[in-house]
Amino acid sequence: MRMSIYAPQREYAVSDLRGVTAKLLASIAASTLTNSDLILGCRQVLDLWIESGGSSLDDPVIGFTGIESQTGHVLGGSQVRSGRDIDRMRFVPGSAAEHAEVEELGRFFDESFKRMVTELDAYLNDR
Repeated sequence: MRMSIYAPQREYAVSDLRGVTAKLLASIAASTLTNSDLILGCRQVLDLWIESGGSSLDDPVIGFTGIESQTGHVLGGSQVRSGRDIDRMRFVPGSAAEHAEVEELGRFFDESFKRMVTELDAYLNDR
């Protein structure tokens, strides 16, 4: 990750990223991670990684970027990330259809997400 004149803010972001990763690992270990947590966890990881000076295309987070790009149409994704809904909402927020889509996406990405969280945690702890 690059550092700049905003080093203190970036260090706070790294600290927050470690906290998010630890929370996700705890949820994984306790088998309490929901599919919504998975999707929102990707967004948190990416936001904090970028805030800490990284790019969404950096090796340690590229998998999160892939998941986020495939889940931006649920849970307010495109609205949260860009301030507008780029490709028109496919689901009414909170609807049964959105819930079903979140569940399907979560099942599809579950194994890779858990592996990526573990790998990111190891990467952050080696820094």
